Amino acid sequence: MRSARKFFAIWSGSLSIIFLQFTQTACSQPVGEVLTSADNNSEKNTKADSSPKIEFYNWLYGSSRRNWFEWHTITAAVDSSLDESGIRLRGTGAIGGYVNDIKGNETENILASVNGIDDNLLPSMGTVGKFYGMNGFAGLQIGYTYASENWKFGAQIGASVVRAWSIASNMTTPIIKYSTDPSLFNGTRYGILASLEGEYHPTNDLVISVWGLYTPAYKWGYFEIKPGVALPFKEMLPKSVAENAYIGPHIALSISDGVQQPMLGAHLSGIMLGQVYLNVNAGYVHEQFTGGGMYSILETSVQF
Repeated sequence: MRSARKFFAIWSGSLSIIFLQFTQTACSQPVGEVLTSADNNSEKNTKADSSPKIEFYNWLYGSSRRNWFEWHTITAAVDSSLDESGIRLRGTGAIGGYVNDIKGNETENILASVNGIDDNLLPSMGTVGKFYGMNGFAGLQIGYTYASENWKFGAQIGASVVRAWSIASNMTTPIIKYSTDPSLFNGTRYGILASLEGEYHPTNDLVISVWGLYTPAYKWGYFEIKPGVALPFKEMLPKSVAENAYIGPHIALSISDGVQQPMLGAHLSGIMLGQVYLNVNAGYVHEQFTGGGMYSILETSVQF
């Protein structure tokens, strides 16, 4: 019995010493620091949880020559966030339409002037009608993106399917026959799909962005480069809107089945409206079949 009491006294004393040491350690750290430490951990966890892993991207092109194209992609980070290095999966879908002039020789232009004319300007422009067509595109890719503090580079590879079809040919008169059968433009082709994209920030006020995509299906591709400087007078706009905004030249080339379409203009990139990233590009385009004109490209993306 005495031994039991002695053991209990020793055990109680040991607990008291441990309690006093724990109390002194806790009291030696100010409450504010304890709360701050907890807040920091909470912020880190929240930041990690809120890092974007999926991006919806939209690319919309239109020109004064009545050509248009709309492009959509969904990119998912498999083993990281979109801001970190890691594997990427991407699905792509697009659709567009175009209008080509149907050229006429001197005799055809005279016939177009004499007979029923749908558009009085066509004969004087050396054309006797319009050819309307559309094309669609879909692809799946897997790749890897390397990200560091100042630059990001990604490469993807996959498969694509491209569909082209004619809608109609609008002739000024049934006497004139289009020399090429519109049905020859209809078809579906398959091929690999490769793309590269990069962004480099030499300084906080400079950026160089590049993007390229190509598939041998209809030899279709798009390539662009966008150098930029920090938006002047951006302090006049809300920081959340223009903090990462840049302005500079936009140089691009679109190709399809041997037809080249160069573009030269300017861009305003990195505008943030709520959760939406916004880029605007505009300038001069030379479309091989329809001639020169103005183009505009609107890019939007949302990450979550």
